[in-house]
Amino acid sequence: YFIVGTHTLTLKWLRLGGADVSGQSGSLSYGGAIYINGAGTLLTIECIFQSNKARHGGTIYAESGATVRLQHSNMTDNIATADGGVIYIKDASSSLYISNSVFTSNESPSGKGGFCYSSHASLHINDTMITSNNAQRGGGICADMGILSLHKSEVKSNIATRTGGGMVIYKGTATMTDSIIDGNKGFYYGGGIFVEGHDDATGKVIMTRCVIKNNEQIDNKYNTLKVAIITPDKDIIPDAETLNPAYIVFD
Repeated sequence: YFIVGTHTLTLKWLRLGGADVSGQSGSLSYGGAIYINGAGTLLTIECIFQSNKARHGGTIYAESGATVRLQHSNMTDNIATADGGVIYIKDASSSLYISNSVFTSNESPSGKGGFCYSSHASLHINDTMITSNNAQRGGGICADMGILSLHKSEVKSNIATRTGGGMVIYKGTATMTDSIIDGNKGFYYGGGIFVEGHDDATGKVIMTRCVIKNNEQIDNKYNTLKVAIITPDKDIIPDAETLNPAYIVFD
């Protein structure tokens, strides 16, 4: 178990598995394998994180200006009993950078973000697979009031028992390029993507050369407001009548 403050922790060719802090109290139950509180940096290169468990952030919890960089890493079967099956990251000063990695079969069965939950933070994801994760909200990703950049990545076969099978964007902005949202399933809102805003903030998704297909929204009766979708490539606009690939309302 690693605790990072304002220093840099570099992990290479390492396997971390079987850690469980979910039964601890308060912040001791955060981050199954790694806890970062402060302007420190975590860098993982060709690491495997498997079967870790925590209340928030099954493997990694990061806040207060933390920087997390994951490269060529694989994270599987991690669990959060609340939010962020693999990663929980918070605060506008915190950032997550992921490249050439795989996240599969992670879960937050009672919370948000089967793979990742972020609050106000910045997420930058490149050349990465996010598959077969599950949560109540945001089977793959749940980004609350922050920035998400998804490039040459695939969000596939994730499940939300409530909203956003692939991802939830709440009062934030997501920019997606050359990416695929495929075969995700959500019960109430948005099989592929659920984008939500309110009077004080608008949810926005900007898509370029993306493919959204084979997503399923089981219950189609709900509505929302203050959602803006900008799609430079007109052929990728989801079917607003069926609301199948993404839950979208043009306001």
